[in-house]
Amino acid sequence: MKNKFNIAFVGMSHLGLNSAVASSNYVRKILCIDPQKEKIDKIKNFKLDYGEPGLTKRLKQFKNKFFFSTQFNLLERADLIYLATDTKTDKNNVSNFSIIRKLFKKIIKNKNKKTPVIILSQVFPGFTENLVSSKNKEVYYQVETLIFGKALSRATYPERIIVGCDDEKREFNKKYHDYLKKFKCKIIKTNYQSAELTKIAINLFLISSVTLSNSLAEISKKLNADWNKISSALKLDKRIGPHAYLKPGLGISGGNLERDLENILKLVKFKKVNSVHKKLFLNFKYISNHMSYWVERKINKILSLKKIKNIGILGISYKENTNSIKNSRAVEIIKKYSKKINIFGYDPLAKINNVKNFTQLDNINEIIKKTEVIIIMNSWKQFFNLENKINKTGVCKYIIDPFAIVNKDKLKKKKYICH
Repeated sequence: MKNKFNIAFVGMSHLGLNSAVASSNYVRKILCIDPQKEKIDKIKNFKLDYGEPGLTKRLKQFKNKFFFSTQFNLLERADLIYLATDTKTDKNNVSNFSIIRKLFKKIIKNKNKKTPVIILSQVFPGFTENLVSSKNKEVYYQVETLIFGKALSRATYPERIIVGCDDEKREFNKKYHDYLKKFKCKIIKTNYQSAELTKIAINLFLISSVTLSNSLAEISKKLNADWNKISSALKLDKRIGPHAYLKPGLGISGGNLERDLENILKLVKFKKVNSVHKKLFLNFKYISNHMSYWVERKINKILSLKKIKNIGILGISYKENTNSIKNSRAVEIIKKYSKKINIFGYDPLAKINNVKNFTQLDNINEIIKKTEVIIIMNSWKQFFNLENKINKTGVCKYIIDPFAIVNKDKLKKKKYICH
């Protein structure tokens, strides 16, 4: 067939684009489809909405491998088709699957009958099985475990690949299996529901680590114990490990973890699971919400003691190495306090506009010079080793540092506040 594609990705969201670019390591011709022409045109011109390290560079490096289009009829030429659009969530982190269903119907309508469809989007247990019919049994659900700020590297070099299918005993589609083997990692085959729940389970384990670390860090403060030393000791325990989520922070954020916390609460209710389990997951939510307002509690205390004119925010994205502001506490703080005080902000990638009394600057030094209170809202590498710059100005009186980035022993005459 003329202009045949090794693989196609439908949905040029964060998930779809990173997965497509990762595939350039393993295949020669990649079709990228999205119904929004504006989005396709931006990607063609390397104007990406996602601030992922290495993404633009790799896209430029392998640009001859990609073909971007809004035309779904091109899917007939693809050997494999991934449905890889991000799942939309509302302000309460509840998932909306309507776009995924709509794209799936378009894929089925335009693809070759023998071509497998792999759903990579984040879905609810039972979702894939409900899509499958006698006419389109060659459908798989593949678990994605991308992280904002590390998405491309994780998509290119996954630790393992988990695939759900209608019958675990049936052989994989050969072309799909050949593609998976190129990643040279363990392939775990299971049924649809197990794979779908695995995705939620992974995020719940991350949530539990974050939540427990926040609780223990707060308890440590009351006991005059050093959580940084404690977490270092925990990482040396083989049962916990060096990559454990033991760093205290501001609760869970970014959207994906919150989405799966809502999903498990929905599952517990829908399947009438014993209420004691619901209490566990609700406690994750309550503790996360409590920690997410930690910075506000510190700001309120300072404002009750001193007349402050200017506050500086370092870090606007919900975490470092991404431009995503989904559920960002920094954005919420800016919107809340800019109503009564001047706020200056800096972030290497993320931008927010049209907020009264808020000015975003391109220079960290300018914020240090202008503001009496400096708040560090994530862990960008640019925020480390700022002690000398802070010492040089007499303006800064307080540093609110939930991630313990600043070395308080190197500060002079500053009120340092951390976990």
